[in-house]
Amino acid sequence: MLGYLHGKDAKKAPGVKDKRRIGAMESVKSLFNGFMERFEDTDCQTITGCDWSKKEDRDRYFKDKVYKDKCYKYVEYVIERCLDQRATMEQAK
Repeated sequence: MLGYLHGKDAKKAPGVKDKRRIGAMESVKSLFNGFMERFEDTDCQTITGCDWSKKEDRDRYFKDKVYKDKCYKYVEYVIERCLDQRATMEQAK
């Protein structure tokens, strides 16, 4: 989404030093760093406590609705940051 936001009006693929490409990379870096600061990791097994290679963990993920307590807030954070970035870009126009 961040790449799209930075390049949506482009007429061609960006060059290496294109300001839109650099802006997209900076946005992704900011999103990643903010996620790490808030949640301390990006590894699903670490942040959900579920080892997807183990049936009992997969079953627990759904039975205990781990996704409600964990995954929803991670997705919500990412969506909010993307929307914030969109608003910032629109204000800069």
